[in-house]
Amino acid sequence: RRHSNTVDHADTTRAQRLRKAFKASVSFMSLLGITWVVGALAISDAALYLQYVFAILNSVQGALIFVFHCVMDPTTRTAVGKFWTQSSSRNSSHQKLANGSRERNSG
Repeated sequence: RRHSNTVDHADTTRAQRLRKAFKASVSFMSLLGITWVVGALAISDAALYLQYVFAILNSVQGALIFVFHCVMDPTTRTAVGKFWTQSSSRNSSHQKLANGSRERNSG
């Protein structure tokens, strides 16, 4: 009976990972695809405005990928939150040590 629960949990975890990977793939393909469709339409000199749109979309792609796949990802937010918490507690303890040594040296 216990083996069955472990297998069910592993299948659920795998299904969640596949769903997340599929969602990421679709969003990347959409973002990159739209940009390059505009790029293909901007080949002629008559479509100067499309060339500007293509250049702007290409420039913003990295920022959009960062926002959608890093900032909005709960796992990333949790990891960054833990990092900042640990970093701030480390900095405050170093600050206390530095202040203590200054007080001893000045007195």
